[in-house]
Amino acid sequence: SAPGSKVCKPDARSGVHWNFHTGVAEDEPYRRLLMAIRRRCWRTKVSMEALYMGKQNDPDFEKEVLTSSEELARPLEIMYRSLIEQGDEIVANGRLLDLIRRVRTFGISMACLDVRQESDRHSEVMDTLTSFLGLGKFTEWTEQERCDWLVKEIESKRPLLAPDMPMSDIVKEILDTYKIIAELPSEALGAYVISMSRATSDILTVCLLQKVGGVKKMMRVAPLFETREDLINAPKVIDAALGVQWYKDHVQGKQEVMLGYSDSVKDAGKFASTWELHRAMENLLEVGKKHGVQITFFHGRGGSIGRGGGPPNFILQAQPAGSLQNGHLRLTIQGETIGRHFPSDEVAERTLEQYSTAVLEHTLAPPPLPKPEFRAAMQELSDLSAEHYQKTVFKSDGEIFVRFFHTFTPTSELGQMNIGSRPAKRRSYGGIDTLRAIPWIFAWTQTRLLLPVWLGNGLALQKYIDAGKLPLLQQMYKEWPFFRSMLDLIDVELGKSSPMITEHYESKTVQQDADLKKLGADLRAGLQQMIDNILKVKGASELLSQEPNLKAAIAMRKPYLDTAHAIQAEVLKRLRSTEGEVPVELRDAMIITIQGIAAGMQNTG
Repeated sequence: SAPGSKVCKPDARSGVHWNFHTGVAEDEPYRRLLMAIRRRCWRTKVSMEALYMGKQNDPDFEKEVLTSSEELARPLEIMYRSLIEQGDEIVANGRLLDLIRRVRTFGISMACLDVRQESDRHSEVMDTLTSFLGLGKFTEWTEQERCDWLVKEIESKRPLLAPDMPMSDIVKEILDTYKIIAELPSEALGAYVISMSRATSDILTVCLLQKVGGVKKMMRVAPLFETREDLINAPKVIDAALGVQWYKDHVQGKQEVMLGYSDSVKDAGKFASTWELHRAMENLLEVGKKHGVQITFFHGRGGSIGRGGGPPNFILQAQPAGSLQNGHLRLTIQGETIGRHFPSDEVAERTLEQYSTAVLEHTLAPPPLPKPEFRAAMQELSDLSAEHYQKTVFKSDGEIFVRFFHTFTPTSELGQMNIGSRPAKRRSYGGIDTLRAIPWIFAWTQTRLLLPVWLGNGLALQKYIDAGKLPLLQQMYKEWPFFRSMLDLIDVELGKSSPMITEHYESKTVQQDADLKKLGADLRAGLQQMIDNILKVKGASELLSQEPNLKAAIAMRKPYLDTAHAIQAEVLKRLRSTEGEVPVELRDAMIITIQGIAAGMQNTG
């Protein structure tokens, strides 16, 4: 081009603003490079908008879509090094360096997309596939047979999926999900979480299905262990998985494991859940050391304490030493807590500071190892509480507890509200065992009984106290951060309970059923037993004695909460006695009181 000519002139197809007037001179290389970067960013934005709106995109734009942070960061870093070499450190270390750091930190997608599916759904796909190939049902094979076949097919170069294979809608949906994963930039994807993981074959199945779907760079697989039994077996599953040479080479020294707090509490109660999660982390860390693999824990915590939530300094104290390797912490932030923890820049910064401080404290000054007698006592407390919890919830005579739950709580009304990210039940059939943890916790929160957080625990503590072991429990509370954190969190939740409100619900819903009334009285006695025993162990005179601000906040909300509970109990009574179509006024009143109580309690499920 002729001397003095301009490049990067205003162009509607390049997204160049008209305020650049006649373009950029050839002897301004940094501006020329920035204009080219800006064009790619703009065309990426236009392409994403077209895709979102279902419109036809310009083929030229498609070619320039940014698909990785490297494509954006590399020219910026070239510019940075050039400026440093030319002696322009002040310019280089200003906004340009800030931009490079943002690109390297957040990438081009800002947040990665995790994919989550139940292991049973994957098994359904594999059954369909192996049956079509004439190999029998995948789920009827032994675990070793499944693992051997999966590894062989993963390493095989031949295609496995026949285009004419008949399949159900669910199988098609899952296979289509993998095809979509294959189309997305790998950098925009996070972990593939397998709900209800129980075996090594669950992990290898997802690896094979990613290959079948055409995924070039596989998503990392994070098995989710949820129930008490699954948590106990988790170390064996991961040990077996890392014992498969192909898989160990594939993970390249890093394995993510997701831990379920919600379902383990629903399955066995708070004591057993918290202890088995602690033991699972300890044992998984040992498995990682054995294989030379770094284990990163992904904590599936809910918003309420009954689902593993709570202040960062409390919840991280319950983790064993070494569980935050290299300062890595990954956990879920529930939708209901976002408004409380991230409503503004200032509050969001404080929330992140709390997590950062807790991680630093745990990493630099890890909690001391418990004494052997502490571990033995906690194991016994866990077993005692879990036995009573499961006997009450899942093994009651004549399923009286199931009847009480559906009669006493607004669980059926909750199912009619569009407030959850997932269906209330994992399957359309079954009892409490198929109910998801969110409506389980939510239902007990609405009635202020808060049963999942204390059932079984009070009885276990009582047996220890009756055996003259109160001094041991008090010593555990004083010297062991794990035990102290667990009891302090339960204390906070018990501070929101109300035996009086619970009894009022019983008077409106249980009515003349003597068996249900007796069970209600027993549960209220159990709640009071837990309150009395936790105060004895802590040496406190009342609940929330260490949380004056929270205690004052609950007291301020009490008049409004009590009113909402009174209205809801009456509405429940009328709904249960209504035959035929439910009046709109009653339905609206129920929805409003549910939302009001959730706001007053500051958590749903």
